[in-house]
Amino acid sequence: MAALRTYYIDRPLTAEEVTEVEEALECAVEQVRIQYVVPAPNFDRNLADNIAAGDATLGPVLVKAGIRADIGRQVALVVPKDQELHSMLCEALREATGFLPYIVQTSEQRGAIGNPGHLRVTDMHSMM
Repeated sequence: MAALRTYYIDRPLTAEEVTEVEEALECAVEQVRIQYVVPAPNFDRNLADNIAAGDATLGPVLVKAGIRADIGRQVALVVPKDQELHSMLCEALREATGFLPYIVQTSEQRGAIGNPGHLRVTDMHSMM
């Protein structure tokens, strides 16, 4: 079985975090960096419109990161610090692969949003 490609922007998972994700999902993890080239939010638009604008920009960025290798496969996303960017990336990954990604929330990210705790992996596709 191929490794689960796990995309990130802010920072890669640590070795310990990789081990936790591999144990949670029972597969190997391959980390893939996404270039941080995304549109700045337009505060005159609502979130849905910002996500739509992000899709046009994020598609080519994901292609550069190698997303074409993941068409028809579910991937994982390490949640970035920017929550709006998180929404944009989830939608762009769904558009590119056909699946919403697994979401990897690190303890650092969870603390930043006021929900402290250990690393958490959520299957967003199964939730829909």
